[in-house]
Amino acid sequence: FEGFKKHIRTNQATQIAATGRPTQAQLDEMLKALRSQDPNISAKVEQPVPLGVFFETDSSIGSAILQNGTYAQDGKTTALRKVVSYVITLVRGKIVFLYLYRDYRSAADLYWVQDESRKWAAELKRLNP
Repeated sequence: FEGFKKHIRTNQATQIAATGRPTQAQLDEMLKALRSQDPNISAKVEQPVPLGVFFETDSSIGSAILQNGTYAQDGKTTALRKVVSYVITLVRGKIVFLYLYRDYRSAADLYWVQDESRKWAAELKRLNP
């Protein structure tokens, strides 16, 4: 697991860009059903901004990203900004991924996501010794 964590630390930006981010084409495919009901719906995602590793233990590592995008319906466009954490933790010899999303309005939202992610990882470890 140490080698895995090292890989995450040293290649985080590449990992974020390569995994877990829907492309615009994938997003358009997901919106097809909604557009059949309302053709005035659209959405756009932008490249995520890596925020770095925010915690690490012997069995967990947590990173965060800031994801920007837009959603439009009936001529009204809304900017979307989410902070996303992902925690990779080793539980009974298996790798488990934990994701937490929150609307980003201020740094307090980032801190909340980081704190809750740490709590989730610690509780998962406590419940699975």
